[in-house]
Order: sequence, then C-alpha cells, then structure tokens
Amino acid sequence: MLTLIAAKPHIIFEWGTQYASSPETPNHSSVIFCPAFEYVKEDFTRGTVRSVPNVTVHAVDAGDEAAFQVFNRVLRKTEDKCRPPIFRKWEDAIREREFVTAEKALICTASFRAQFFDVATRVDTLTARFVHYRGSLWSLASDIPVDQ
Repeated sequence: MLTLIAAKPHIIFEWGTQYASSPETPNHSSVIFCPAFEYVKEDFTRGTVRSVPNVTVHAVDAGDEAAFQVFNRVLRKTEDKCRPPIFRKWEDAIREREFVTAEKALICTASFRAQFFDVATRVDTLTARFVHYRGSLWSLASDIPVDQ
C-alpha cells in the first residue's frame, strides 16, 4: 500500500564524484548522487528522507553529454575549493553561481529527467521505504515492486 507523504518535496542532491563512463554507456559521462527529499508536514515542521543507496544517471546522447561533462568539471572545482589550502564549506561552495548554473543545466537534461524524475525512484532508508514518483513522495507499507 502507498501513502502520500508530500506532493512536491524539495530535492536536495548530495553529489558524489564519478568521472569514468559506465559499462552500459562506455562513451558517455555519468553522475552519481544521493538524493534527500525535504517536505513540510501537516504540523508545519520539516521532514527529510535521505536515501542510503547512491543513484547514478548517464548521458544517453551527445546533446546531454556536454552538460554532464561541464557539471563534472564544475563539481571537481567545487570539491577542490573545500580542500586545503582554501577550506571552503561545501554548503557555501555549492551556492556559487558556476555550480548552481551547471547543476540546473544537468537536471534539465532529457537523460537526467528520464532516469530520475520521470520514473519511480525507490528510496530505501534505515527506517522505512519510500518511492519518489512523478514529483510526489510516497511511503511503502509493503514490498511492492517499483513497476507496479
């Protein structure tokens, strides 16, 4: 049984570094991340669901490949700013214009939308099971296959 938790949760992408292409798409770039879904409860407090497994998406055509490559370059630069000798905070570094622009371009690609936003994304946490499906966050009461 599915129970609606939030119609439009805010998605926080916790980006990881993966620079190599995958065996499925050897000539295309990929990105890896761990999504967190933030939502407002009925009592106006905030709730957050963080996923345990990482999600990997791949550029599936040459048009999206450029956005994936730009994002990976910007991600590397952003990570470098958080290391010596600069020591920026990650929360501050990802608010910089270059990172925000690259992230928006990546998320708007057809590849990213097809592999994450437009399909059911199962989120397993330590305490419960959730599905992000077509913009809404749902709780699973039983082990329902995602395709159902």
